[in-house]
Amino acid sequence: MATEDPRAFLDGLVGLVATANERAAGLWSAFTTAARSDDAVAAELGALLERRRTDLRASVDLLASHGFTLHGPRERAAETLSYLVAPESYTHFVLGAGWSGTAYRAWLRDAVVRLVAAPPGEEPPRPRR
Repeated sequence: MATEDPRAFLDGLVGLVATANERAAGLWSAFTTAARSDDAVAAELGALLERRRTDLRASVDLLASHGFTLHGPRERAAETLSYLVAPESYTHFVLGAGWSGTAYRAWLRDAVVRLVAAPPGEEPPRPRR
């Protein structure tokens, strides 16, 4: 994903997440289900989620280094990004609601721009009143 163009960087990030979620959706569901009844699996899930938080804080820092304007404090941006890129979002929209991969990617990109950080010169749309 090495690129100087912030929009291309965002598109690459969204593509990477969408591909990973497509591949991992079923496994993730089984993993989180198993964690509810197995302490060892629950501990692994907890450790994985903490690594994900660390990785997503770094992702927020990368967005900022590419000129993106964060829509709030770093920690809030990272937690919001964590929620958006979670495998559950793919499962909900693509597997549950029947969205195409293209529609999911477009939603994810839009959600990141609206809720986490906007690329230089691209302000998120204002909410309608």
